[in-house]
Amino acid sequence: MTGQGVAGDETPDELRVVSELRIRVHGNGALSVLGPIDDARWCLEVLENARQAVLSHRSRRREIVVPERDVEVPARRSRS
Repeated sequence: MTGQGVAGDETPDELRVVSELRIRVHGNGALSVLGPIDDARWCLEVLENARQAVLSHRSRRREIVVPERDVEVPARRSRS
């Protein structure tokens, strides 16, 4: 049996999205969380699972770029 989704969707049931927990970061630094947040235990378990996935991810990039506006310490200026 295939998932019920977009017409013609052939996603197997075990891969069909059944729930979503979304974290958004706004320009002013505020966070918003969308999902079944009334079930704190479930949300925390999902977040821990996501945390472990992030920690075990091997990036192809050697460095991560953080915008200067998001860093408390000013960038060092080269001495010319």
